[in-house]
Amino acid sequence: MVSVASLWELVVKCGTGALRIASPDRTLPDWTARLGARVLPVEAAHAYAVHALPPIHRDPFDRLLVAQAMAEDLPLLTSDECIQQYPARCVW
Repeated sequence: MVSVASLWELVVKCGTGALRIASPDRTLPDWTARLGARVLPVEAAHAYAVHALPPIHRDPFDRLLVAQAMAEDLPLLTSDECIQQYPARCVW
């Protein structure tokens, strides 16, 4: 699974110049397909679950990823030590 929040963050970073991906609107769907990954949409329950998270991490994208992982009982692939302080299953 690839969260739409991760895809959104990548597109935002491309737009600000913080990340360079050629044609992200074509490249990201291709990468996702080659991974054989499904895209996890952001549901209202995920957004509401962010409210219950302690303020360990300030990045809104990362907090949403944590909420999604916890709500969907999915592992979260991250090396971010702040994220690893949440009670989500982290892999890295």
